[in-house]
Amino acid sequence: TVSGSYTDPQDPSRSFTFTGAQFDVQGTSSQYYERKNYKGKFKNGIQCSNDLKIKNGDITVEAEENAIKGKGSLQISGGTLNLTAKKGDGLESDECEEAQDGSCKNIVEGKGIVDIRGGNITIKAGDDGIDAANFIRVSDSTETSTVKVTSSGKGLVAEKYIYVDGGKLDVKSEGDDALHTHWQIYMNGGDVTINAKDD
Repeated sequence: TVSGSYTDPQDPSRSFTFTGAQFDVQGTSSQYYERKNYKGKFKNGIQCSNDLKIKNGDITVEAEENAIKGKGSLQISGGTLNLTAKKGDGLESDECEEAQDGSCKNIVEGKGIVDIRGGNITIKAGDDGIDAANFIRVSDSTETSTVKVTSSGKGLVAEKYIYVDGGKLDVKSEGDDALHTHWQIYMNGGDVTINAKDD
């Protein structure tokens, strides 16, 4: 169990405090949170500058901004996740080639991906439920993916594609589109329920 705080002098948005956090970190480019309880209340709940993989465990996050962010990519294959992002996104992966103003100019191959392969995920987001600079995929592997999203912004938003290949997806968007992409949405399987104020 770990308690403490961190202040980033160059980027204050990355500063945080935490209590009662338990971590099992493996590898160099990916971080694994396995069979552990993680509870925190920070600006960003769980954040990784590369690829983040969550395999299982009971994870509760309450964050001022984004609940879980894997900048390079975010893969969830199991576990029970209860996520609250007061002003930001529930799940986010935003790596891309940036323009001078900080906006995404080009998609980076293999990055900016949110890949849900299993688990029971509940998201309450002040902005978008799930946000990816490249694509979002919801599918089933060893267990059924169950994703429930309530968002003030868009439910699921991806620059390129949204794939629903399986699982149970329940999306309630209180202020915008339930599913939004600039390219295409592929509904190949699964059980999808949508409630949206807009499209």
